[in-house]
Amino acid sequence: FAVCGVCIKSSSVYLIGAAGLFLPVESEHTLFQIDFCQTGHPNGDYNFLFDEDEAFSVDLEEKEAVWRLPQFKDLTRYEVEVAVANMRTCESNLDIIIKTANESLTDNDPPEVRVYPEDQVEFGKSNILICFMDNFFPPVLNVSWYKNGELVSEGVSDTDFYHKADYGFRRFSFLVFTPEVGDIYSCHVEHWGLEEPLNKFWGKSP
Repeated sequence: FAVCGVCIKSSSVYLIGAAGLFLPVESEHTLFQIDFCQTGHPNGDYNFLFDEDEAFSVDLEEKEAVWRLPQFKDLTRYEVEVAVANMRTCESNLDIIIKTANESLTDNDPPEVRVYPEDQVEFGKSNILICFMDNFFPPVLNVSWYKNGELVSEGVSDTDFYHKADYGFRRFSFLVFTPEVGDIYSCHVEHWGLEEPLNKFWGKSP
């Protein structure tokens, strides 16, 4: 087991992260911790993944663990002060690296975006549209929903940025909606890796 520090300048954002790197041996399960801090928003994140599925993250503003499933907190516990201390160290290291490193630019990896309903669509019946954004870097992204060209704010919720073993990120955005004939929905995504905002449309024909 080794710890690897990475410093990257991406557009006008600096990022430093630490992740567990495992030797190439056969194993049934892995517990993966990854955290990062950066000058952009969000300014950092702290995550634990079990077999590449998030077990919990730490809300650094509220200073509390956020469990992906409620029953997970009955299986283990985590001292949030550890995450807070790690992030302070990360921010201190980041400040040093920014001042001393060669501020070379790195590539921004744009997200792959898909939009799909949670359940089989029935007109007039409430459902959830899912916008899945995958394989992007850095974890700075704006997402919004539109219905027939009009911005939608009610019924919208987003997940955290989920880390991947290859240092990419993924995120979900959800829209509670009631499909009707002729309605067109779109997930509007902005990211530094995109030359212009990306719109993924969804509509159901009768």
